[in-house]
Amino acid sequence: MAGVEFTSVSKRFGDNTAVDDLNLEIVDREFLVLLGPSGCGKSTALRMIAGLEEPTEGTIRIGDDVVNGVDPRDRDVAMVFQSYALYPHMTVFKNIEAPLLTRPMTPPDGGPSRKLTRGERAAMVRDAAAILGLEDYLDRKPAALSGGQRQRVALARSIVRRPRLFLMDEPLSNLDAKLRTQTRLELVELWRRVGTTFVYVTHDQVEAMTMATRVAVIADGRLQQVGPPQEVYRRPANLFVAGFIGSPPMNTFEAVVRPAEDGFVAQIGAALLALPAGLPITADQRITVGVRPEHLAVVAGGPLDGVVRSVELLGHEQHLLVEVAGHLLVVRQRADEVVPVVGATLQLSPDPANLHVFDTESGSRIG
Repeated sequence: MAGVEFTSVSKRFGDNTAVDDLNLEIVDREFLVLLGPSGCGKSTALRMIAGLEEPTEGTIRIGDDVVNGVDPRDRDVAMVFQSYALYPHMTVFKNIEAPLLTRPMTPPDGGPSRKLTRGERAAMVRDAAAILGLEDYLDRKPAALSGGQRQRVALARSIVRRPRLFLMDEPLSNLDAKLRTQTRLELVELWRRVGTTFVYVTHDQVEAMTMATRVAVIADGRLQQVGPPQEVYRRPANLFVAGFIGSPPMNTFEAVVRPAEDGFVAQIGAALLALPAGLPITADQRITVGVRPEHLAVVAGGPLDGVVRSVELLGHEQHLLVEVAGHLLVVRQRADEVVPVVGATLQLSPDPANLHVFDTESGSRIG
């Protein structure tokens, strides 16, 4: 088993920088998710671990080994692609067996690496199939399988040779919503059972929040924040992370710092909003205040005057879209709350303990 370490890694394609000075340590046996929008560089980072791309600058280690320039087949990693990449003319058994035919391997009962016998290969295929519930499909071809079953075949093919590292590039994006939920659970269970390192790429924050031990958020080729999912959600490092993590995303509005008797307030249009004590801010500084939809409540006499522009009824909850000083804010409420009329005026009050303050110019978190 092995972790991965990026040290000052950059990757350029001509004038385009896909990954910019990435420093990241992926701990042995963790489930790390590289999360970010399309084109942010997360798949390029994954491909550099696999050896499908070479870094322009910097060093990549897998375990104790520097793998710059090492052939992909010699890195002892397995990669699962978005497209599954199954052989359509082969049975499920043959698809899973394929990696065992190409190189010497350690036999199931131990000993030096060598070409495996047919019986040894069959035993390893059936073990991998059992882990993913594919025992009844080994004689079928991919065309006879559902999308979820094909994904499990791709996973079984990756685990059959017991690599030290699993790499997954948006493997669930071709599945419908119900199958994605089911397969997320299966992947986490697979990670627990095989006890090795998973590096998983996605743009879907739900996948990241529900599967990862840690999330590494990437934008424009640069690492924005890395940490446990709930920490990233509760204390975003900058405005990008605040807006990208969360559904609905964090409400943000620009403000100016004004002095008050017991500290500072944020002036938002004509409204004054008390700021947490102890922040390193100064009078007249331009800031951006953030608050999650669940931390914004309708309260008579609250400091923020707004007009209801829309109401989204979602069954288990409802979202109010309220315009405040030119900003459209989302308020998350329980489904049994009274539904206001569109066009009604109301007052909002953010939870003071859950206000987030960012420097408008740099976007970085303050405090």
